Amino acid sequence: MLIANTSKCIFFRLIPVFVALIHHEKVNFPLRNALISCASSTWSSEVVEQVLPAVASRFPAESLIKVAEHDSFLVELILQNTHLYSLTDLKETLTLKSEHVFFLYEVLSRAPPHVTLALLENKKFPIHPALSPGLLAFTASVREFSSKPEIGFGLSTAKQQALRTLVANTQKESLTFYKKISVKSNGADLQDFLLWICVEPKRIKEFLTIWASKKTVEGFNSYSSASILAALGGIVDDEALDLYLDVLIKLVEEFPDLANDFIIFCMTLYATTPAAREQRKEKLLGALIRLTVHRMAIAPVLKFLVSMCQQKKSVGMMKLLGDLFEKHERVFPSVLPFLSLDLENESFAWNRAKMDVIRRICKMSERCEEFLEALSSILNNPENPFFVDAIYALADMCRQEIIDFEVINRQLRKKYDVSVEAAVAYSDLLSTASTNSEKASVWTNVFADLWRKTADERIEVKCAAWKSLACFNPPLFLPGGECYNEEIDQSGPNLASRFSSMTDVKEKEAFAVFARKVLGAEIETYSRALYTRLNAGVSHDPFNATIRLLREEISDDPFLRLGMLVPLCASINLPVQRAERILHIFTESVVKIERKVCEGFGDTMLYYGIWKSAIQACFDAQIETGTVTPIRVRDQLTVGLKNSLQQAPCALINTLVCLPFVAMISTDLIESECSEDERKAHEKWILSVLEFLMNATSFKYQLVDAPIFRFFEKETVRRSALITSFSGISALMLLNWAPTEMVISHFGCPKDELIEFVVKNCPKSSWIQSNLVDALLFNQKPKPAEMKEYSAFDIRVCGYVVGAAPVIIDMVLESVSRHGTLESVKTEEDVTKAFESFLVLNDGDQLKATPQFAKKMEKLCRGNKEAHKDVISGLMKHQIGLMTRDASTRMANGYESTLPESSALRAVAGLLRETENIEDSRILITILIDHKRSDGRRFPPIDWTFLLKPEFMNSPNFVDFYRFAFQVAAEQKAAKLLCKFSTKDTLRLVEDEPLVAKVIAEHIDMCTGVVPYANISSLLEYIFSTCGKTGWNSKKCKSIAANLAQLAQRDKMARHLVSECLPKISNMADFVENIALFDALADVEGLHSANGCMVTEFWTLVKGGKKLDLEMIYGTLVSMEADLQRTSMLLFAYCSGTTPNKEDLVSTGFDLISVKTDKKNIDILWNFFLSLAVSVHVVPFPLVSYAAGDQRAFETQKRFAFKYFEKFLQLLCEDETAFKAIVRFLANVALKTSIEEEEAIFGEDRSQLRKCLKQCINVCPEPSIKAITEAGLFEDLFA
Repeated sequence: MLIANTSKCIFFRLIPVFVALIHHEKVNFPLRNALISCASSTWSSEVVEQVLPAVASRFPAESLIKVAEHDSFLVELILQNTHLYSLTDLKETLTLKSEHVFFLYEVLSRAPPHVTLALLENKKFPIHPALSPGLLAFTASVREFSSKPEIGFGLSTAKQQALRTLVANTQKESLTFYKKISVKSNGADLQDFLLWICVEPKRIKEFLTIWASKKTVEGFNSYSSASILAALGGIVDDEALDLYLDVLIKLVEEFPDLANDFIIFCMTLYATTPAAREQRKEKLLGALIRLTVHRMAIAPVLKFLVSMCQQKKSVGMMKLLGDLFEKHERVFPSVLPFLSLDLENESFAWNRAKMDVIRRICKMSERCEEFLEALSSILNNPENPFFVDAIYALADMCRQEIIDFEVINRQLRKKYDVSVEAAVAYSDLLSTASTNSEKASVWTNVFADLWRKTADERIEVKCAAWKSLACFNPPLFLPGGECYNEEIDQSGPNLASRFSSMTDVKEKEAFAVFARKVLGAEIETYSRALYTRLNAGVSHDPFNATIRLLREEISDDPFLRLGMLVPLCASINLPVQRAERILHIFTESVVKIERKVCEGFGDTMLYYGIWKSAIQACFDAQIETGTVTPIRVRDQLTVGLKNSLQQAPCALINTLVCLPFVAMISTDLIESECSEDERKAHEKWILSVLEFLMNATSFKYQLVDAPIFRFFEKETVRRSALITSFSGISALMLLNWAPTEMVISHFGCPKDELIEFVVKNCPKSSWIQSNLVDALLFNQKPKPAEMKEYSAFDIRVCGYVVGAAPVIIDMVLESVSRHGTLESVKTEEDVTKAFESFLVLNDGDQLKATPQFAKKMEKLCRGNKEAHKDVISGLMKHQIGLMTRDASTRMANGYESTLPESSALRAVAGLLRETENIEDSRILITILIDHKRSDGRRFPPIDWTFLLKPEFMNSPNFVDFYRFAFQVAAEQKAAKLLCKFSTKDTLRLVEDEPLVAKVIAEHIDMCTGVVPYANISSLLEYIFSTCGKTGWNSKKCKSIAANLAQLAQRDKMARHLVSECLPKISNMADFVENIALFDALADVEGLHSANGCMVTEFWTLVKGGKKLDLEMIYGTLVSMEADLQRTSMLLFAYCSGTTPNKEDLVSTGFDLISVKTDKKNIDILWNFFLSLAVSVHVVPFPLVSYAAGDQRAFETQKRFAFKYFEKFLQLLCEDETAFKAIVRFLANVALKTSIEEEEAIFGEDRSQLRKCLKQCINVCPEPSIKAITEAGLFEDLFA
């Protein structure tokens, strides 16, 4: 009574006491109810707004329903607990508004019928299109209940009529609703959201694009979601209908009990759609089939289709019956009566539709036995218009082994050739003998019959015969096979001859299907020798005899001994001893080899090349022992170099030369074999090497961190021109190789600035910044004029030194016409010139020439001691040359000639070499696609470079040729061909072709490790450019995004390249435009933004599926401009739907950061928190498309966060730690936004913050009141 009769002023002061009493554990239930009933009876709306958020959970039902009109959230609470309220209250007391329709849908779908009926009789029950499916379903249920008196639920005629009127008005309302009600500019109601979307078709499509992009409907899968889709059903245009139906099907798959609601709804939409919009009606009918997600949903769809078939005999309806059968075979008894053919009394089109369904059933189901008699009777009458269909149907039954092939064949053998179509169908029937029969004699006869048909005059028959032949197992029909026939020649030469004689493209393509099957069987029969012959003799070096003759002279010279390190130690059998010997020679060489000049590009590169080969030998030998790790070998070499600096002055130059190679070689091994912590430690080691090299380059360099050796800190050490030259070359080499982000992170400046500094202080380093290096490392096409200053061997050894791929080195040599000839190697008498010619032979020719050339050198050394020095020099260069040649690419020209003469592969390769017709070449290439032996091998090593002929590149058919040729190149790991295909010039010829991008994306994973990453980068740039123009959200590009995600997941360097290509996000429109790409990459860890876009970088921090680093996210947000912050908040709300451990994020982050955040930036943290709150499945759809601009969209998102904040709390309240952290965070924010600063810093959010704190009290009173009181805010909260 005291509270009820207190003056307004005093009452507001008593509110904190009232709230505390209501939640106090010692206040019993009757006393609490009496207190609430007494107080609430006199409350004004102002008091309700102040008190209710903090005490709603304690209100008794009879009191809550009286004040519910003040807060829509309370209405939702009542509708979720209708069992607590009387039917009279639901009918007469509860105040319903249009904004409540999204909560009413669940009641219509799940509540007992009498509860639903009470709500429908409420005079304020809203008429709204969102309720249409629920009302239709409820009406159908009422009809069913009325027909079954035993259920005990019947409606009077008046009530039934009222219900029908309500349904009719609701359906009518769906057409006019959006024209009558205006949109609130700042509404946070679902109603306002829906109305805003429906203003423009473009907004509906954008909204559905975002929703459909989710891998599942995730949090947006509630009954409220269903109501939103229902409301859109009558207004979505034809362009967005596919998206709409996709979202609808996903929702029903998540909530199968909604299926019947939307089946009836789609039937109604179909019925009300004008006949002229035929395509729309077809899509709606197709959706009916997809909506049959459970057994109970089948009956209404089946009944509808059967009814339509009976009434209209619609071809489309018959097709849908077939679709329904394919999804649910149980409907067969209902479908069967419609499938009897009646040509006399029914139209041909109607019979045609029946036969199409019969054909479908024969393909997939054993129930097709029912049609056997009818189909057999058709076979007896070749003039029947369905004669051909009957043959195909029986062929499918043979494939299922339901009927015997021989029986049907005997019936048909003499009747089939009445038409071209029948002959083609008969060939299809013959193909079933391959699986239906187990008799070799049947196979032999059928195969021979089909082989004869390949010579038929009719192209269609030939094509069918070739395709049917491909269904048989080729080895059975080859010499030695069970069904071999001498009259049928399937040898490679005969197949090549048959192809060459063909003139029709269709016949060639059909032939290719058969030839591909033959080739697949053939490669299984190849001996392993065909795969290993290429490398035969590699372990035995033909120069060994010569080296033995020169061993003493080599051993006396430290430089020669280092250059011949590998062959000198090859005779040591025990790995441990060999490793020790190699390491000893290397360490000794560091202090004995003296380099006095840095003159001449070729000599300097050779010097670097010899040291690199020695370091590679050290790593290989040590790791071969199996007792040491790559890190251990790196440290051994580092210690050896450090000690050498104290022993001899010449060691400094050699150390400067060696360090970049130790870094590069060890990194490749450590990346693949060591842990993440070891890799991070190794990065620091690399940076210390760079510090040392930069410090050696110039005294002007300011150290960022400690160098690996503190050598140049001594005052006695002077940087001579020789030192700066070698340190500059080495520094530039390591800078070019080091990852860009690592360099920028450490030095705080772009790579280019460091490179410019090095080149400026030591001009010789420009050798590593030349056009030659660009061509070798980045696959840029060299200009012959610029290459004149380099010898062929200079190019080869430079490529080895800078780490270019062997295939690129060879391609550069080819492009500048620097390969030697076999003739010059044979005839040249001068040793130096002979070696020069030998060293620059291409891979295949050198492989051929090596044995004879080795004997020539051995003979020369035995008879001419003066030639020893030149031979040793040549052999040393040869050792370096071997390092530049990849064994997988060392194949002789025409290697396929080593295949058997009868080989189909040899024949196809021969045809491809000879043909000048790009279309023929494309067809032949399809024969080579997708072959893999049972042991995982593909083809024997063949140089497929000849596939890309210069004249093809200007052909209008080059795009189709490229697609297939690229696939072959990737599958066979044809490095040279892949490099040619991935140059920017070649890719320009297939510009903006999604099909090409798709093929590249599907096979790019095969290219990694085969071609340099510069080529992978070109391919990725092409993919991103093409899909960016086509649209990542298009069907053509969605699978491409998935392929890129797999690549980035597996390969670290490829992940970096993908990061460099990521589109910029300047607003949410940019994100939505590429949403399929961003969704596909969401689970890829390690992505970063290389395009300088802060929002893209923010996306890499918050994308789904990982634990978030809140401090890093907050730091990124603080550094952004305000408009980018808004976009980032919207982005986070979208992405965080899949963020795991939201409780951990709340409990360990927000309250801690809020303590140390200054007042200026507290609103950033607050807004980020609200973005999390609105993302945790508290609203039934994505919100990012609410407004045209991100600013308005973010404001709306915040209002939704406030509106549904209590629901967010309920989702997290089970985790007490997280809940307490939320209260502490809110209290910290409240303290930092005092009233004096309210307008300047926090604006209107302050009142919402206070309401959030009250809702915390309502959800979990004890910890909330305690935390708020400790912060000194409890009394002020209700002021």
